Formats: sequence, C-alpha cells, structure tokens
Amino acid sequence: MGGEGIDAFWNVAFAAPPSGTVPPYLFGALLNVRTEPATYGLWIYDPNTVQNKTGFENSFSEGVTIRGSIDFNVTIASRGGHQGFVALYSSKNGNDLSSIGDTNLPSFPPGATKNDRYYFAYLFDQYLYRSKERPMEGVGLFGQYGISDGNPNRLYWTFLTGFGGTGMIPRRSRDNWGLGYYYAAPSTDLKNSLKSVLRIRNEPGLEVFYNFALTPWLSLGADLQIINPGLGKNTAVFSGVRTVIRF
Repeated sequence: MGGEGIDAFWNVAFAAPPSGTVPPYLFGALLNVRTEPATYGLWIYDPNTVQNKTGFENSFSEGVTIRGSIDFNVTIASRGGHQGFVALYSSKNGNDLSSIGDTNLPSFPPGATKNDRYYFAYLFDQYLYRSKERPMEGVGLFGQYGISDGNPNRLYWTFLTGFGGTGMIPRRSRDNWGLGYYYAAPSTDLKNSLKSVLRIRNEPGLEVFYNFALTPWLSLGADLQIINPGLGKNTAVFSGVRTVIRF
C-alpha cells in the first residue's frame, strides 16, 4: 500500500494516509518492537513540523503528541496478512472550526480555541493468493479507516481500500500493480462555518498503476488518478509515467 510514491501509489491518501495529526517532518522519539504475534509502536513527538529546522527551536512549546499502535500477524486460509490499530492523542490546541467569522476572508474571534486532538484508525492487509514456487508473487487486499475529533482537526474521517499484487501475468513475475479507492471527509464544523463563502465537499478518488520490470534494476510505470476534489466543481484526471533505476 505504501511505496512512498516510488514503487506503488502516488496519491498521498495511499502512500501516507493523512490523519491531520502527524506533521511531515517529526522531532521526537519513535520506538518499534517486533514480536512473533504482533509489532508494537510508540511515538512521542512535537506536534509542529520541523521542516527547515533542527527541531530544538522551541521544541514541544505547543504540546506533545503520543501515538500508539499494534499490528497483529493474521493467517486466514493459510494466507498471511496483518490487522492493526492506531490511537493518537495530542495536547496541542487549535482554532475552533465552528466559530469561523462570516466574512469574505474567514477569521477566528479571540479565544476561539479547541483543546486537544485525537485520532483512531483500523488497518489491514491480507493475501488472497500467494505463489508457492515464487513467494514474492501474489495478490492481496488492503484497507484503512480512520476518524479524528473533527475540530480542531480539519480532517474528520477517511476510508480507503484496494487490491495490489506482484506478478500474476505469465513471464511478468517482477511487475507490480495496484487499484485503490479512497474517501475523505473534512471537518463538519469547518464545512458548516464556511458554507456561505465556500463549498467544501467530501472527496472520493480512484487510482490505478502498473509497473513494468524491464530488468531487475530498471522499471517503467504508468499511473492514472480520477478525483472528485473537495475544493472544486469538476472531476480531476491525472495521468503520468515514472522510471525507477536501482543502483
């Protein structure tokens, strides 16, 4: 499901599903413990991004975020997979999205804040078929559902699911491909506060990609996305190609 936009999906909804509570650049401590039945994770970090910073400037001045996760190894019909849960709490305050001023340029009245943030998610992946002769070749199902406080978090809930696989086509055992669908719902308070000046819709999107392994070190891929954007009236279509060279 991941691939960081290099080997799999391009859309951030699949490559790094947003929660509204994890900044793109972290300053803190991350712990992962792998055991036979499950993998446990504990993150403690500054809720503010440290892009173009060292992280020591006013660190944790606006609170702290704690993220815990557990990921179980699951076998169904002799096929491997995972099921996991994420729970996150942040003490960072934010603007109260239900109190946005009714002006052409939305503003917040003094003192209009909401305390704390939270986020919960359930995620899974499951092989549907896996080749006994070539264990890396197979196809599986994945999905995730996440929900937040919805205020001050601007993203209320998200859902995604899809199929992905490697090989499955004669003489193309190194090729990989995927088909995914996501649905994102912004904060209800945010939508209601801005409805007089701006229409914010829920956003569904579909993405499909295929990577051709031309050699063990060179691949050529094609990608197509169809999105009904939350801010916009027309359906957006994005297509592209990529080349990956491994040294």
